[in-house]
Amino acid sequence: MHPTQTGSIPHLVANEISVAKYDIPVPLLRVLGFVFGALALILAGLHELTRRRKSVRSDEELIASRLHSLIVPVVSLSAPGVAIDVPSFAHLAGLAQFLEQPILYEITEGNRTYAIDDDAHRYVYRPSLDLDAAPSPAAVPTDAKDPSRRPSNGSSWRRRSKRVTAARAGAGLLTLIVAATLVTSFTASTSVPASHVGTSLNARQFSQLTPAGCSSLGVTALLKGSGTFSNTTSHTLILGSAGVDDITDSGQDNCIVGGAAKDNVHATSTDVCIIGPTSGAVYHQCVTRTS
Repeated sequence: MHPTQTGSIPHLVANEISVAKYDIPVPLLRVLGFVFGALALILAGLHELTRRRKSVRSDEELIASRLHSLIVPVVSLSAPGVAIDVPSFAHLAGLAQFLEQPILYEITEGNRTYAIDDDAHRYVYRPSLDLDAAPSPAAVPTDAKDPSRRPSNGSSWRRRSKRVTAARAGAGLLTLIVAATLVTSFTASTSVPASHVGTSLNARQFSQLTPAGCSSLGVTALLKGSGTFSNTTSHTLILGSAGVDDITDSGQDNCIVGGAAKDNVHATSTDVCIIGPTSGAVYHQCVTRTS
């Protein structure tokens, strides 16, 4: 009379990954992984370009590169005819460009010398051993494309080293974020099957309970009993028990279903009686008896 069925109804829901107090869907996390990956590649390319431009060459090499002058390292410089000192490397590089001569570079006992030979003259630039005594940027002409704005002392290298270190640290951190994002997003499934186990209670309709032989009676009520009991209503489904029942009905168009024992049923001429399997049961006045 009150059927119960337990089970589960599977369905798919979007998977989420909790980051701090936020729930991020896996598809969005995968998109972020690709975005972070692209940013990491861009940052790596910029870092490599900056490193090649600034990290591996000295200030003199950068100035010579800007002025398209060639620096040629030599083992030793020959004795000059007439040596003329030049106040800055930028002037020397500009002169080399004008004379279309290479810049000769010699280092002896830690002392650097840059020179240009022009017939009987030699133009020489010697970086000062005292870094604070290096020529000021104001002493360099504007036609040298402002190369002297790069200070030739050790502070420039220290600042450059700090920038390179910061860039490498940022690239490493971004790489870790990209790796963590991609690993997390691609090891997590997009959809997670969810099961909701529970109990479903469905009330029975009279049409479901009424036997096929009583379908024409239009049953609208239900009466259950055991032992000796009676009914006075009409269009009622009367159900006996598994024991011996004595049922008396005075209503009209009722469906009487006895139990499995030797029942004694007193019905009216409009009732339909469903006879049980036990022999010896007695049904009185039933218009139809089916088993």
